[in-house]
Amino acid sequence: MITQFKIFENESLPQIGDYVMVDPNCVGNNLRLSDFYESAIGKLTHIDIEQNLWYVTFENVPPKLNVHILKKQPFRRRNIIVWGKTEEEVEMKKQANKYNL
Repeated sequence: MITQFKIFENESLPQIGDYVMVDPNCVGNNLRLSDFYESAIGKLTHIDIEQNLWYVTFENVPPKLNVHILKKQPFRRRNIIVWGKTEEEVEMKKQANKYNL
């Protein structure tokens, strides 16, 4: 099991096309958005290096949140907490971080 997580140690930064999860605390006191980001996996679609903005697209956004979430939602790099080439890899990394593996 440990060797499965060793492959994640040498990663640098997320790349366009990677699946990502963002920090649910990056939205302040908006509990609906925070709950959504707690489990939502998005896809990194654009990186603006000059402004340090990383644009993420989410699918299956609940209708109540469509007003708050843009088609390409911008985040700072520090708000992207987990990334990977597949959604399954992102889920695995999230679980590994949860248990400090």
